[in-house]
Parts: sequence; structure tokens; C-alpha cells
Amino acid sequence: MRGAWKTFERWLSWYWPDGEVGLNRPATSLEIVDLQNALGVTLPGDYVACLKIHNGQRLGIGGLFEGFEYLSTNDVFAQWTMWKKLGDEDECKHFISNAATELQKNLWNSNWIPFARNRRGDYYCLDLTPGSFDPVGQVIIISHQYGERKVLAPDFLKWFTSYMELVFEGQVVHSSEFGGLFNREDVECS
Repeated sequence: MRGAWKTFERWLSWYWPDGEVGLNRPATSLEIVDLQNALGVTLPGDYVACLKIHNGQRLGIGGLFEGFEYLSTNDVFAQWTMWKKLGDEDECKHFISNAATELQKNLWNSNWIPFARNRRGDYYCLDLTPGSFDPVGQVIIISHQYGERKVLAPDFLKWFTSYMELVFEGQVVHSSEFGGLFNREDVECS
């Protein structure tokens, strides 16, 4: 994880200096323990290792992960609390998404831990209570508008390293117009 971040930081310093400057300091062990206690979960080790390098990014400078802002421990808790409150409302308890697995048919599950969000209200989450055949800690995307729940990777490390490959291969680029890092094809098509 540390090696990937070092290379990513160097890439940011060349292609998006504000993105590098906007990375937060490492999360402390206490911040991580406090977050886990507040959420009532044990976070996957690969995600904790990531937080110990950078505790999210400064919000408002642009999305680090294809338009998604990387959330700090405080922002994770704030977004989780907002979604939990929404998911607990009576009219939302019977929401059915278009997800393929039975567990992901909920509007929200308190064991989905948001770690990144975009400006449209979509989230990358760690799924700590997946369906019977899915791994704990898989990375999912939830779309606020379409009810989409989709698995992106079996764990945080695979998701992160796959994203780094896209960045280093030039498939993800910085766009001032879009505000952050985005898929090259999306930027070129606009």
C-alpha cells in the first residue's frame, strides 16, 4: 500500500499538484478505533493501512478516484450517519434496488461503509455483510439516483491497485473542467 501511494503522490505532483497537496495527514490509531467503535464494525486491514497513509483528502478540490472524493474518518462517519438515518425511515425500509445479490437490494445497510463519494451523491463502500458467495470487505458502488448496487472488486486492496494501474497507464487523467481525476475517455468525449 505504501509503495503504491508513494508512486501515486509522485504522479499527482506532476499532473495534479493540488490533488497531492489536498491529501490529509495519516489517520491516528485512535481515529481509526473511534471510527470502528462508532460504526460498530472492524474495518478491513487493507483499508486501515490506506487510512494510516492518508486520512482522506480535503473535500472540494476534486475527486481523487474517478471523480469520487476520498473521505476522512470524520467524513466516513458523517456520510454513514446520514445514510443510516435515511435507511431507517419507514418509507425507505422496503426499497428494492436493481442489484444482483439479495443483500444489496436494500436502500442502505449499516455495514456498508462509505469511503468515497462524488458530487452526484454516489458512493464507493466497503460491504462488510455481503451475500452468501461474496467476500467480506468487497468494494461496491451505490447510486443514489438509480438504485444501482454493483460490486467493483473483491476487496479494498484489489480495488485500489486496479485503480492505480489505470492511473499509471494513462487511462485516468486530471481534468480541471470536471474537477479531479477521471477516465480519459469520459474527459475526451465531453
